[in-house]
Amino acid sequence: MSALGRPQDMFSDTAIQLQPIFAQWVQNTHALAPSLTAPGATTSTSLSWGGAELVAVGGKVAMFPIPLGTADFLVHHIHAFTIHVTVLILLKGVLFARSSRLILIKQILVFVFLVMGLGEGEHAKYPPGDHVLLRFILDVQCNFGSNFPFQLGKCSRTFGVL
Repeated sequence: MSALGRPQDMFSDTAIQLQPIFAQWVQNTHALAPSLTAPGATTSTSLSWGGAELVAVGGKVAMFPIPLGTADFLVHHIHAFTIHVTVLILLKGVLFARSSRLILIKQILVFVFLVMGLGEGEHAKYPPGDHVLLRFILDVQCNFGSNFPFQLGKCSRTFGVL
């Protein structure tokens, strides 16, 4: 939307906000947990959970509570999507496996995909076990694409100058 000249219509912390309400609740619960569950504890288990604590080393911010925003909401949904797709593909592999008795009629024990370039009417065949490998490769690619920018942004937000 920014390229179209409409930055006010983007999903961001300064325009249309998507707040991770459940994740914020979990974060605040962990920040308040020591006072509720361990009255003798003076601080939370991790400074990143929340609160007003700031740890500075040599005039630089070493640790600071990380607020959750729109980017975190989108990253959490990307991970939820990839996990669900992983489960569905693995379930399909189990149901269509040769030893499975859950599907009675299995004339075709391989999955057939039309392939461009092999010639008219030709197919590429993949055994059912390849779904696990294909899903693993897709999962690694999805997690790298969504997790790396998030971690990079978290580092740049956390290790700033006082």
